[in-house]
Amino acid sequence: MISRISRALAGAPLRAALAALVGALLPAPCHAGKTDRVTTRNGDVLSGEIKKFEFGSLRFKTDATDTISIKWDDVMSLTSPEVFQVSNVAGDRYLGTLAEGGGPREIVLVTGDGTLRLGLDDVVRIAPIEETFWARIDGSLSAGFSFTESSGVTQFTLGGNASSRRPSSVQQVSFSSIVTNQESGTTERHEFGYQYQRFLSHRYFALALATAERNDELGLDLRVYAGGGAGRRLIQTTHTELKAALGAVLSHERLADDPEPNEVVEATGAIGYQINRYHPRDLSTYVKLAMFRSVTDDPRFRGDFDATTNWEIIKDLTWSFTLYASYTSGPAEGADRMDYGLTAALGWTF
Repeated sequence: MISRISRALAGAPLRAALAALVGALLPAPCHAGKTDRVTTRNGDVLSGEIKKFEFGSLRFKTDATDTISIKWDDVMSLTSPEVFQVSNVAGDRYLGTLAEGGGPREIVLVTGDGTLRLGLDDVVRIAPIEETFWARIDGSLSAGFSFTESSGVTQFTLGGNASSRRPSSVQQVSFSSIVTNQESGTTERHEFGYQYQRFLSHRYFALALATAERNDELGLDLRVYAGGGAGRRLIQTTHTELKAALGAVLSHERLADDPEPNEVVEATGAIGYQINRYHPRDLSTYVKLAMFRSVTDDPRFRGDFDATTNWEIIKDLTWSFTLYASYTSGPAEGADRMDYGLTAALGWTF
């Protein structure tokens, strides 16, 4: 009996050491999402996980209701031990945790440089610092179909985008396709784009972009262009954003009436405006205008316009309406100078 006890006691330190080693190697259980708290204007206190805040809507996940949207004007305070990136209307960005002790409509941000207080009306974005690539991705997919019996026209639309945000940058890919069938034939409009933005001080940013597109109405078989530039967020509030950028691109294109590809250098300028309202679900509108002017031998001008409105029907499910227009001063022979239309689609956000 004594010998068995002695052997057990002798093995205890070894087992304790093995248990400590296993505990160090295994990932610690994640408590994020259980300790974030939101206090609303009517006094309710919700516990869960802060997903993100932008354009007047706080996305908050609870065990009971999954992910919900809370109107920013109804939020009185936020607390969390997790690290977030917080941006204000001046374009300043901070990394820190959200501590208790703030006043009404105020957050206390604990950063590596100290503690500061920010009024919620001055905050334009709150995003968690995700550790994995997939956790940083936000995006949407949409699809639509229409048929007009009197003219026999059918139209298919498909679109989507995905973005990944880091403390100092954001990158996005997007695509859209519109296929129209009618008695005279089938026309197609496709676009795939990539954009990278590097955040600078005072709301400035540097950007790089690449796009491939086709438009049968304009007689464009293929256009691929890439370049870069710089821009600034001219207006940035809790509900709106207005930004503008200037740059240059190298464009390689092939028209339907010319088998030889053409390369041109173009100066470009773009302006984008987004507004989001809560009525009582998210309603957002994004308008973008991009203009291109050739600076080589071909004195040509072209432009693209898009205006999209998204209305959240139920959680993560939206109706979207898009008005689009493309213009070129140098279309292929027999093609139109302008292509425009209106589409409706059902979308899903993730």
